[in-house]
Amino acid sequence: RGRRSGRARARGDQAGQQPLVGDDLNPRFLSTVMLREMAIGGFALAVSNIAGGLVPYFALPRLSLGGAALGVLWGLPLCAIGYAIDSSEDLTAANVVRSTSLGVCLMFGARRRPVKVAAAAAAVCVVTGVSEEFLCRGVFLPWLTTAANSPAAGILGSSLAFAMAHWIPGDFSPEARFILLLEFVYGLMFCCAYVLSGDILVPIVAHTVYDFVTMLTAHFRVSKQFDYIETVLADAQFGLDKESPKVRSDVDRMMTAGEVGMVGLRQARLMFLLMDTGANGYLDKKELRVGLMALSKDIADVDKLFAEADGDRDGRLDFGEFLQCYARSGLGVASFYSKGFLQQLPMAQLLRYRWPY
Repeated sequence: RGRRSGRARARGDQAGQQPLVGDDLNPRFLSTVMLREMAIGGFALAVSNIAGGLVPYFALPRLSLGGAALGVLWGLPLCAIGYAIDSSEDLTAANVVRSTSLGVCLMFGARRRPVKVAAAAAAVCVVTGVSEEFLCRGVFLPWLTTAANSPAAGILGSSLAFAMAHWIPGDFSPEARFILLLEFVYGLMFCCAYVLSGDILVPIVAHTVYDFVTMLTAHFRVSKQFDYIETVLADAQFGLDKESPKVRSDVDRMMTAGEVGMVGLRQARLMFLLMDTGANGYLDKKELRVGLMALSKDIADVDKLFAEADGDRDGRLDFGEFLQCYARSGLGVASFYSKGFLQQLPMAQLLRYRWPY
């Protein structure tokens, strides 16, 4: 859901229209998602009635505590896969994570509101889990199994249908292929949960848990970074007065030497903040690598760049050290605007609306 929605534009038009990403929940966007998932559930009921006249018993959840607990357990490996993707330095995986984050921003806003977001996410995830599992596992799986007289065909076919439901027609990008494969694997896991347990409540709960954890994780990650960036950018000195004496000294020295000007300083500061997904004032090697991949910088250069810039050898770059990379390693104005860096990040357009750069 977040991955598909994240492709939407996140800013207003030239006339000054408010961007789609706001501070609070987006009722229109949430309603659209809920109605779409309800339509999927309605389609599942229609198909089931046409095929058999009545919803078969085996497709109905038995509402047992044991089934719910087993569903939570099945959801844990799915969450582990999601965590591995979030932590990956692969460019395609990083783009999928950014797309998910943008979709969550569009739905829940950029401000951290744990109770409201958790309640809204729970509603969306429950409806999604029930609708998609009832269609793919409750209807398609037994129907395909019977039609092909093969449980394997039912499992593979329903998993493929589940993956195709998460694909945007006509999109053959690496990210789209990655999502297709990922959702196919998830579909196989949901099928296994249903077949082994005999209770569709298990994949419903597993699906709901995974979506809920994914949405909340993305919301907390993005809202934390957004608050951090906006706090820094609200300062007239771009937060430099709050940096360590070493950083201020590095910045002053480079500006005095003419290595970077005021425009370059502003752009480098924003670039650093957008790369700093940990919102801790430093870039580790992974953050630098993913950020440079968004700039289409040759990945082979990252280790060398990091080693050369990390003057104090503490395994992380402060802003002064990053500014040296910016000034000396081709990360200047042209890269900032022409390589698509800003479009790769979930909050960049919102920040541009609030703080022109």
